[in-house]
Amino acid sequence: MPRPSADSLLTQPAIDVRHIRLQPGPELTPSQARAFAEIVATMPPVAFRESDRVMLNQLILALDVAAHIARDLDGQPLVVEGLAGPKPNPLVAMQREQQRLVMSLLTKLRLTPQTRRAPENAPTVSTPDHEVSLARAVRLARESRA
Repeated sequence: MPRPSADSLLTQPAIDVRHIRLQPGPELTPSQARAFAEIVATMPPVAFRESDRVMLNQLILALDVAAHIARDLDGQPLVVEGLAGPKPNPLVAMQREQQRLVMSLLTKLRLTPQTRRAPENAPTVSTPDHEVSLARAVRLARESRA
């Protein structure tokens, strides 16, 4: 068998990365890893890079905490007794903050409908409603005179 040349050893086989999806890391639990894989599967394989792993992990953890808070809040009153009288259930504030975090991460990862829209397909600046109504009123007035 002939010895491989130095050039053949330097040449790596071409790997088509367009079909390789980002995989969950070992730091996630099995259920979190499934959620990670489901989210990554919603986008084309090239949508996420290795540098997105930390933010995706944070999204998975935030979703996990939000689900935990929702389970804890289920069946509890929205208003509870405090030292100075009735007050909002602290879980409601925690849930609101978690929802903000989740939405922020979803937006940064371009997982919301608005952020997935290509700029060239985005709607242009439209005419304000009152101007449209005014234009319609002028047109109707002209038509009524004719």
